[in-house]
Amino acid sequence: MKKTIILSLIILFLICPVLFAETISVRGVVKDTLGEPIVGAVVYVPGTLNWAVTGQDGSYHIYCPHNATLTYSCLGFEDKNELVNGRTVINVVLDDDLNWGLSVTPLTL
Repeated sequence: MKKTIILSLIILFLICPVLFAETISVRGVVKDTLGEPIVGAVVYVPGTLNWAVTGQDGSYHIYCPHNATLTYSCLGFEDKNELVNGRTVINVVLDDDLNWGLSVTPLTL
């Protein structure tokens, strides 16, 4: 009985790192096309509640599955999707959204 418990614990400790290895830590910087950091951009894994916001230097840090797709979004810029593919550093450049703020909604009184 004692051997069974010890063997079970050994197997558990060997399996746990494999189960948790699926999630990795990803860091990076989000910049605009001029190379300036974008403050307040949202980095998220679609379909989850997993997200981060870039700081004053445009940097972010997020935990996600190693095979996830990260979406980068900010007002005035086009959204961008990046496949993680096990990378731990992903730097992104967001393109300007040339149509942002150009739509006009007519109001009637």
